[in-house]
Amino acid sequence: MNILAKRAGLVAASADKVKRCHELWGQRKNKAFQEIREKLGSSCSGRVRCMYCEDSEATDIEHFRPKSIFTEHAFDWENYLLACSNCNSNYKRSKFPLDGAGFPLLINPMNDDPMDHLDLSLSTGKFVASSHRGIESIRVFGLDRQVLEDGRRDAWSIFCALVARYSAIRRDTSADSAGLIVSAIQNQSFSCVSLYARKYYLTGVLSIVAPQDVCRILDDNPEIFDIST
Repeated sequence: MNILAKRAGLVAASADKVKRCHELWGQRKNKAFQEIREKLGSSCSGRVRCMYCEDSEATDIEHFRPKSIFTEHAFDWENYLLACSNCNSNYKRSKFPLDGAGFPLLINPMNDDPMDHLDLSLSTGKFVASSHRGIESIRVFGLDRQVLEDGRRDAWSIFCALVARYSAIRRDTSADSAGLIVSAIQNQSFSCVSLYARKYYLTGVLSIVAPQDVCRILDDNPEIFDIST
């Protein structure tokens, strides 16, 4: 990450830090930044899904702390996420609410556990905030967009169907074929759905909201969650 340290030094030494920051950020079409993007991609869910919406492909190196405000973090690896262009350019943008002590009021997908701040209704796909950070994250990231809520709801239906299919394959064919089902669970968009399903299963909540046949299959095949989360 030598290139990041070098560019951070150039910004710090500049009289107009915002202007210099944007100039240098525009000069990132090189191998080093491609490697940065690939490394961030390895931390994305599914098949390199956006760290905010988990729906679209993550294509943009995103600054958690906006570079237009926090120029000192423009070339800070710890400040990078990988997002889709829609979330980056149309929702998060330069919004960055802070509390009275100057602490970020947004969930950082790389460092925070969203489950500490958000609950998920599997049947509706809606997030329900359990903290102020959860409220602000839903608002700033646009997590309450109808298309995302519909997507999470559909992902739950797909999860249930795949669990049933996994059980049938385990009975009738090889473990290799069952592994393909697990891969599908792992790599579908909105992978948070399987994570919340696992949480609700372990806490006994899933039996209330999920079809009983799905719960029985999970009881008989706990490796589904062990492998898919």
